[in-house]
Amino acid sequence: MKLSGQRIDTLLPHEIARRGVGRRSRTCNCFDNMTVLENVMCGRHRLMASGILSIAARLPVVPREEADALRAARALSAFVGLAGAEDLPPTALSFGHQRLSRLRARCARAALLLMDEPAPA
Repeated sequence: MKLSGQRIDTLLPHEIARRGVGRRSRTCNCFDNMTVLENVMCGRHRLMASGILSIAARLPVVPREEADALRAARALSAFVGLAGAEDLPPTALSFGHQRLSRLRARCARAALLLMDEPAPA
């Protein structure tokens, strides 16, 4: 399998994600102990440069990245119709809305989004 002329089928999953491939499965594995907005924000983790050391050192990049992630997650939530549900736990949503909150891959600016969805024959 090639993406932008380069083979990706031999790469590790995190390397494939780094090249802009996101995926969404049929199951709705939301993090129940987080809000809908926090679930959507999870998709930005691969785009953030700050890690545990940056956070511990309180580098100025950390709040900027968090603000960017929050802004992107709010925009995506509004785009898929979840603007009023961002502070709710995913379990408070219908199954269909929970699946919309799983568009974390899209929040990560995926160039290619793979969706495991049933389709009529």
